[in-house]
Amino acid sequence: NTEQERYLGYSWSNAKGSEGIRIIDPYNSALYNDREREDDDCVAAALRHSFTDPNAPTPAAAEPYCKTVATADMLDFARATFTNAITPNVAKKVEVKSKYTVQKLDSLLMDVHGNTTKIGKGNMLERGRYPVVTQEAETLISGYSNEANAITDLPLIVFGDHSCTFKYIDFPFIRGADGTQLLKVDKNKALTQYVYHYLSTVKIENAGRYERHFKYLKNVNVPLPPLSIQQSIVSACSAIDAEYAQAKQTIESKKQEIEQFVDGVTAVNKVQLKKVCETINPSRSEIGDVLDDTLVSFVDMPSLGFGQIDQYSDKPLGELRQGSYTYFREGDILIAKITPCMENGKCAIAEHLTNGIGLGSTEYHVFRADSKFIMTKYLFCLLNRTTIRKEAAKVMTGSSGHRRVPIAFYENLSLPLPSLDAQRSIVSHVEALEAEIANARTLMAGCAARKQMVMNKYL
Repeated sequence: NTEQERYLGYSWSNAKGSEGIRIIDPYNSALYNDREREDDDCVAAALRHSFTDPNAPTPAAAEPYCKTVATADMLDFARATFTNAITPNVAKKVEVKSKYTVQKLDSLLMDVHGNTTKIGKGNMLERGRYPVVTQEAETLISGYSNEANAITDLPLIVFGDHSCTFKYIDFPFIRGADGTQLLKVDKNKALTQYVYHYLSTVKIENAGRYERHFKYLKNVNVPLPPLSIQQSIVSACSAIDAEYAQAKQTIESKKQEIEQFVDGVTAVNKVQLKKVCETINPSRSEIGDVLDDTLVSFVDMPSLGFGQIDQYSDKPLGELRQGSYTYFREGDILIAKITPCMENGKCAIAEHLTNGIGLGSTEYHVFRADSKFIMTKYLFCLLNRTTIRKEAAKVMTGSSGHRRVPIAFYENLSLPLPSLDAQRSIVSHVEALEAEIANARTLMAGCAARKQMVMNKYL
C-alpha cells in the first residue's frame, strides 16, 4: 500500500512486462537515504548504531518503524527440533495478572475416556445420528455422521489447533479430523465452562500464523478463583454469548427477509438489464486523461465482501495502468464472475473511492445504472440474490476451478422495472432491514470486549 511504499522508497510490480522494483524516492524514504548514507533520520541508521553502540537510542524519525528485541525472543524454542531461523514477528508473552492462584492449563487437563472418534470433511453428512464438531469458526456444528462410536465423556472443550477457536460441547458428538484437540478439565480444580470462557479471552501466541497452537495453549496460565466466582463468570459470559447468538440469528433472518422481499417485487414493465445500464464493463479509456500520480482505490478479490467492499488500498494510477485490472468508478456495481466467489456472493456497490476511481481484479463484472430508468441500489438488490446466483451458476463456462459467468447472462436478464418512486420505496424498506443487520453486527463486535470486562471484574 501507499504507506509501505513511502517507507521503502520503492514499489513492486508483477505486471507483465514491468516486473520488479520501481524506485519512487530513494532519498526521502524512512528506510534509507541513498544520497546520504550517514543520515541519522532513517531506519538504516538505527540498524547501524545497534552494531556500533548497542546502547545508542533509536533515532526519533525511525521510532515508528523500529523496536528493540532480544535475539532469544526471535528464536523458536518450542519445536522438538531446533532451527536457527530468526523471525522479527515476536509474539507478546501473555502475562496473567490475578488476585487468585494461577496454574498452567496443562495441569488442569485429564485424559478423555472412551471414544475420541474423528472423521474427515468428505465423510460428513447433511443429516445423521451425531453432529460433527470441527475447528471451523463461527459454526458449532459442521455436519453429521452415523458413526457409532460417538464421544461421550462430557463436557469437553474442542480447540481448533489451527484456527484457535474454542467450542464448549455437552452433547454426544464426532469431531472433525481437521486439527481438533479435546480438552477435558478436572472438575475438582475448575468448571469446564469457566475454563472455556476464560480461554476464549486469551490471545494465543502466533495465532495469526498457520501452525499448530496447542503447544502454546497448554502453557497458558489460568486463574483459579473459588467455584462460586467461577460460576458467576460463567453466568455473565453465557448471557453475553446468548446475545451474540441472538444477534447472529437476527442477521440471518433479516438477510432472508430482504431476499424474500426483493424476490416478491413485481412490475408491469420488465426490461433487459442492458437496457437500463449506462454501461457494462466500462472501458479504461474513461480515465485516459487522468494523471499517473493520481491516487485511486485498488480492490482485489479478497477485499470484495458479501454486499460491501471490506478494504481499500490507495495506489498511483500509473502503477495500476501497467496491469490488466478492471476499471470502475464511484457508484458502479461490482460482481465477482469466477467460481466460487460468484456463488459465495462477493459483490458490492463501489463507494468512497479515492478520487472517485477504482481498479481491481480482472474477475469482476461492472454495471453502471442509468439513473433515468433505475436506481443503483435497486439494481444491486435485484442482482444480489441467491436466485440470480443459482441461475448464473448454470451457465458458467470454462474448466473446473476457473469457471466464469459470461457477461451475456447479465445483459439479457429480465428485471422488473417499477417507477422510480416505487424503487425508492423498495430501497427504503431494504435499507431499514440493513440497518438492523448493522446494529446486530455492532453488538457482536463488542461481545469479546464485554467478556474481557467480566474477567477483569472477577479476577
